[in-house]
Amino acid sequence: MSQIDTKFSYTGFHGCASFCRLRVFKRDAGAVVVMTETGDNSGTSVTNAVEEVATQACERYSLNPHNTIFIEHYPDSREPSRDGHRRPDAIFEEHFDRVTFASIAREGVNWSLAVPQWKRMAREQVERLTGKVWETEYERA
Repeated sequence: MSQIDTKFSYTGFHGCASFCRLRVFKRDAGAVVVMTETGDNSGTSVTNAVEEVATQACERYSLNPHNTIFIEHYPDSREPSRDGHRRPDAIFEEHFDRVTFASIAREGVNWSLAVPQWKRMAREQVERLTGKVWETEYERA
């Protein structure tokens, strides 16, 4: 299974520069995309821009959204960051959500994903899908 792991820039609300950590696990039958919110993203959260992030990921990495699993990930923000500081919004326990899109359309050569729906997933499900043991430390892109 090949993997991409990158700081993924996207345009948030009102043209705000935003980013998340994006991991793409390519499999024989599609891909798994994990979009992780980072503590140092001062722009639009991955939750509020999930349609944009998923659409851009499909375009940049030539993914077919019909056979791609999208997962939103928030690390445990209660843990200190690598520099020893706590995030100002330190309220989240680590969690994963599978994101599905009720509307997936092809517009010319580009995809358009819309109407997201979230469903909580267990860490073990993510590990099975990605073939990776998930780190527990606070992550920064």
